[in-house]
Amino acid sequence: FEEDPDEDLFTGENPAAVQDQAAFDAMAKDCEDRRKRKEADRKVALAEKERGNAAFKAMQHSEALSAYTRATEHDKGDKTLYANRAICHIKLRNFLSAIEDCSR
Repeated sequence: FEEDPDEDLFTGENPAAVQDQAAFDAMAKDCEDRRKRKEADRKVALAEKERGNAAFKAMQHSEALSAYTRATEHDKGDKTLYANRAICHIKLRNFLSAIEDCSR
């Protein structure tokens, strides 16, 4: 086996875990904060998507389009939002916008 060049970090009086604990705690807090923000954004996006679905069923395509657009601002990774928005664009005869949404 080769000698581990980092072995000194994990032995002795000041192991690396203790030396870097404050940085690790800050990073863990940042990860948790980001997770909470993402979860909150997904909830907002889901609520907007439901508004869009209700508006689409009521044949209010402009309102549905607006709702789906607001939803995409909170969850850019949900491809169904873009597909739903593309359907609204088609109903409103905005064909180039529908193609753009389908390309995302």
